[in-house]
Amino acid sequence: YQAIPGRRAESWQAAETFWEQIDQGWQHAWRAGPDTALDYYYAIRIFLERRSRHATHIEWVSALLGLPVAQISDKDRDPLLHNIGSVYSDLGEKQQALAYYEQALPLSRQVGDQSREATTLANMGSVYSALGEQPRALELYEQALPIYREVGNRFGEATALNNMGKVYRILGDTSHKELGIDLRILGKGGPKPPGGIMMIEQQPHIGAAGMPTGRGEPQLADDIVLVGQRVVGKTRDHRPIHGVG
Repeated sequence: YQAIPGRRAESWQAAETFWEQIDQGWQHAWRAGPDTALDYYYAIRIFLERRSRHATHIEWVSALLGLPVAQISDKDRDPLLHNIGSVYSDLGEKQQALAYYEQALPLSRQVGDQSREATTLANMGSVYSALGEQPRALELYEQALPIYREVGNRFGEATALNNMGKVYRILGDTSHKELGIDLRILGKGGPKPPGGIMMIEQQPHIGAAGMPTGRGEPQLADDIVLVGQRVVGKTRDHRPIHGVG
């Protein structure tokens, strides 16, 4: 089913006509076992996001997270936690989103996924910014920035700097104007997010490499989408790289 929707909005809308089959496919995948269910989820995840099927998204991910530790690895659990956090953030349930991001962060570090670690930090920063806690948001962006630089993710670096600049402006600090990067330059031959990574926005968050989500309009490839100052670059989140975004 995931091959049918294209990049155009009407293609994703048309996919609604066979939603019943997609849902039945999940039931079959779930009965087939954890590996099949995970693969099916990652195949359909972008559709769930694009069509704002948040309840289904939460239901599927919650079921996967509820599997015994022996049936789902930390490498798979990490992006699932991030993805469900992004869904809750999209729903405006920021504290719930933060709770999942906080569970995902140590797993990202444990499995050595620095890109996801940086994106989780940045998404947490966006949540705190939305909650009005700008100093904490700035602290998290500052933690994410050197990690993005270390892994060579220039897109993440630019976005973190841009978000830092926005926080400084909210705080009334005009001494950091150089951080106010116009991210539209990234759509003209500039750095793109590496494969598996879904990037970011100040309002309200990032996605990652992979990841999640607000998240703007997900794409089927690592293209950059620009909606005013909201920037999201996205690829399919799939195992084993990501397994969110």
